[in-house]
Parts: sequence; structure tokens; C-alpha cells
Amino acid sequence: MMYKRTVERLLESVDIRVIEKESEKRRDWDMVVRNPICYKRFLREGSLGLARTFIDGDWDTIDLVQFYRKVIKNDLRGKVKRDFPALSLGLLAKIMKPDILIRDIIWKLKPLITNPQNRRLSQRVAKQHYDLGNELYSRMLGSTMAYTCGVFKRIGKDELVSDLDEAQNTKFELVGRKAKLKPGMKVLDVGCGWGGLANYLAENFRVSVVGYNISHEQIKYAKEHNHNNVRFEEKDYRDAVDDSDKPFDVIVSIGNLEHVGRKNYRKYMKLIDNLLVPSGRLITHFIARKDSVSPGVVDRFIGTDIFPGGEHPSLAQILKAAEGLFIPEHVQNIGPDYALTLRCWWRNLSSKEREYSTKTLKRFQIYLNMCEAGFLERAIQLYQIVFSKGIPERYDIVV
Repeated sequence: MMYKRTVERLLESVDIRVIEKESEKRRDWDMVVRNPICYKRFLREGSLGLARTFIDGDWDTIDLVQFYRKVIKNDLRGKVKRDFPALSLGLLAKIMKPDILIRDIIWKLKPLITNPQNRRLSQRVAKQHYDLGNELYSRMLGSTMAYTCGVFKRIGKDELVSDLDEAQNTKFELVGRKAKLKPGMKVLDVGCGWGGLANYLAENFRVSVVGYNISHEQIKYAKEHNHNNVRFEEKDYRDAVDDSDKPFDVIVSIGNLEHVGRKNYRKYMKLIDNLLVPSGRLITHFIARKDSVSPGVVDRFIGTDIFPGGEHPSLAQILKAAEGLFIPEHVQNIGPDYALTLRCWWRNLSSKEREYSTKTLKRFQIYLNMCEAGFLERAIQLYQIVFSKGIPERYDIVV
């Protein structure tokens, strides 16, 4: 009962009620408990326990996005620290097991004292997440196979895009225009995913593209669908230093900085600098936390079960890493479009629910819905930055 009462108090503080009886009135975002084991696991393991018990079917809610919007908007994590001191002291001492405490401490200290994104450890996210199967991702992502934020406003027009594939192609076009690509240019795509952007740029801007990626399944797919002017390498981005096509006119880094890590931001920028011609440009597109004070490490569940080693930089961190090497010419925040993108991905995947196990669907649901809530509440951002190595004229983007 102690666990239940504590969870009820916590969730009530963010306007979420705990429901145990089917006959009870509920709102769309209230928590419906199927197995009371979730109370203890939530208190012991925090967001990781909350997510895993949802996947196990121990609790549910009608609208998971609204549930997490309440959690984020009302700062549940902050309320635990400010308003529930017993939870962080006496109660935790009673319910925490030593191994859980140790894992929690390691989780918080690891990014500070180690390099979770070194060559060896960076392989984890490819094997655990990106190599889950190209069939699953093709059904979730659509024909472009783009696993980053789409752009849901037509370029140069005050018109919204409702189709996911069009939104992704709009993003590809926007990247090409921001890079000011011209026929014959050489482009490096760092962390090229399934190759959608590389193929689009080669076909529509008549450039040659080299893509680097450590995911075996992604590169396998990319090579099966590549454009004539595109070459894909199943290698770490750091291996591009020896690429035969260097130096490049433009480097695009779309959704890759989240896998670079604070220990490597400056090294990353130095590598990019060495790979570019003197007049070269870098286009980055990355998820960022809202400030430099909040934790950069992603949510415990996301960082353990979805993207191990993942970290959201702040805008200030990336700008600082580029100091003395690059000049930021243009910064754009398209975070709200990511909420729409995530919604489309979940709609696509959930429409194929008979083809996947309940746990697989629930794992993707809570991951995608939690991230959608984060973007809707503006707790996380999506920045596109154009960097140059210094050009004499003003940098104007024609869209």
C-alpha cells in the first residue's frame, strides 16, 4: 500500500489519477493499473520502470501522449526532488535494492567519466536499434526511409504538408538548398541511415555523395537502392578521414550528433573541418535539449532500451564546439515538426499491429509517444544549423 499511495500522490501532483477498477471514471490521460507490481518498479527504477511496466502490460492509458505531456509540463521529475524529500531519502532506502542503486549511480556518472560514444561502444545502438529489421522500419518510416524530422511546410509557401513522404522530401530539398549545392559538388553524408537523403541530393542536385554508417542493415538496404552517383560505406564516421574523395564541398550531418557525445563534439568539428574544402559548408540537424543546464543524457528508458549511449546536446554546446573552426550562418528550430513526424511513424506502425508482437508495438509506442510529448511541450528541440568556414559575402538562403 505504501508504494501505491506514494505513486498516487506523485501522479496527482501532475493531474494524473491512478485507476484500478474498470468501472471508475477516467480521463484519457489517467493511468489504468492492471498489475500493482508497477508501483514498486516505478519508484525503484523511475522512467525506466514506468516504461518497462507499460510494455509488460502492467498499466495502460487511453492517450499516452497526453499522459507524458502532463508528466513533462508539470515537471514530475522536479516535483520528486522538491516536494517529496521522503521519496529521495527514507522511502528509497526501504525499497531500493543495492544493485538498482548502483546501476542508477553508474547511469548518471557514466557520461561524465567515460566516453560512451567511442568506436567500440557506439556499435551498441546500431545492433540494438537500427538493425532490428528493414521491413519493420519501411512500414514505420514510409517510402523515403528517413528516420529524422520531416518538414511539414512547403518551401517558400504558406501551405502545410499532410503526407509523411512529402514532408521528408521537403526536408531533403531544404537541406540541399541550405547547402547551396551545385552540379558536380562532392558531398559527405555522415550517418547516412538508409540512404534516402544521399539519393535525393544526387538525383535532384546532380552531386556525388559518399555516405558513412555503422549499421549493417541500413547500409545493406542503402546499397540495394543507391543512385549511380552515391557510394555507401559501412564504417564509423571517424574513418572518413581516409576517404579517397576528400576534401568535400559540403558535409551533411542529419540526426548524427545525438550519437557523438559531449566527449567528442570538439573532435567531431575538427574532423569535419579537415574533410572540407576551404569554402566548404556543414549542415547539421539534431535533437537538442532546451538549455545547457538540464541533463544531456536522454531519458533513462530511451537511453537504455532504444538508443544506448544517446545524448542530446544543447545549442550552446554545439556552437562552442565549432568556435574557431566554423561560423554559424543560419540557425532554424523545426522542433514542432518532429511531433508531427513521430505521430505519423506511430500511425504507420500501429496500422500493422497484427504483424508484430504486443511487446514490440508497446516498446515503439511508448518511445514514439513520449518523444512526441517532449516536442509538443518544447522540452526538446530540433535545430538545423548551416556552418561555413568563412565566406566574404552574406549567407542568404533562397527557399
